[in-house]
Amino acid sequence: MDRIDYIFDITRKFANGRKILLYGYNEKTRGIKNRLAGKGMKIDFFVDHSLYQNKKPGVYDSRILDGRSDEFYVIVGMPNRLDIICKLHSFGYFSQNDYVYLGDIEYCVLRDEDGYFEDNYGNQLIMNRKLRSQITLNGFNSRVVISDDCVVSPDFHLLITDECTVEIGNGTWLNGNFSIFDQSHFQCGERCIFAKGLLEIEAADIRIGNDLTTESGYVIRASRKSSIIIGNDCMFSYNLNMRTNDGHVIFDVKTGKNINSTDELCESRNIRIGDHVWVGMNACILYNTDISNGSIIGAMSLVKAKIPNNCIAAGNPARVIRTDIAWSRSNNNSVDIDECGDGFVKCTENKYSF
Repeated sequence: MDRIDYIFDITRKFANGRKILLYGYNEKTRGIKNRLAGKGMKIDFFVDHSLYQNKKPGVYDSRILDGRSDEFYVIVGMPNRLDIICKLHSFGYFSQNDYVYLGDIEYCVLRDEDGYFEDNYGNQLIMNRKLRSQITLNGFNSRVVISDDCVVSPDFHLLITDECTVEIGNGTWLNGNFSIFDQSHFQCGERCIFAKGLLEIEAADIRIGNDLTTESGYVIRASRKSSIIIGNDCMFSYNLNMRTNDGHVIFDVKTGKNINSTDELCESRNIRIGDHVWVGMNACILYNTDISNGSIIGAMSLVKAKIPNNCIAAGNPARVIRTDIAWSRSNNNSVDIDECGDGFVKCTENKYSF
């Protein structure tokens, strides 16, 4: 089912000349506004109960709705938001005559068999049936593919919302909490190991090659319009923190302009990690980081830079402290450099230009 068509049809039927508004101001509702505009429907403004969102142009406190159902028709473009519906009821909005709510679409399962699940919200799960209790579908038109030979911990949980794709390759071991929001894409290759941690993607992409290993405590966040690309055979130690934004908005006081999270800035704030990279415990990797093949990031380092191949970088901020190195996953007294792997025993390129 196309949720935009549903919203458009109900609103056109019941709005009856009232101003049309969207409840909630976020990436999803802005996308709904744009798609409705493409169908010729004008959204007059947004409302939100967040004081932070109310400071933005075109966003009003939801209390403006109180007792004014004869003036405004409300679109709630998110399912599973009974808190908003209860608030609308308290303002005197009681039925589809006054609002359209995606959660009112009658839900049904179209197919449910071992290896394949599909519902009328357009969601598909291609995986072993026993894993489905660990997947929460909270939206429309998403697709999850988990290979049958993956090892899934009882503590693993995946939350997925609208128009997302998740593809997890053969032999991968899954633990922790993964949250994939709003037109995001997550892909990892074969034989990866995700210990207990947090992975969150919001309107962004994370793509991982084969044979990644993580220890527990990682926090990996890709924020809207950004990406994290990780190559093959990477090794992440305990308590890694990796993110593509600052976490909160920063403004220039003199101009009033957003200086850290406009769409243009977000699109450029990516992380790329090459093949066979070892990241030490408690390291923090920020956006605009590019780590080349075969390198090591020291424990407790903060990285926001381009790091060349086959070197050790450490410190806050991280800087190159040694070049022309190769590393092995072995933790014994090995004397054979071949253990480092074909293709990763190289000298550092451009060693004097960083």
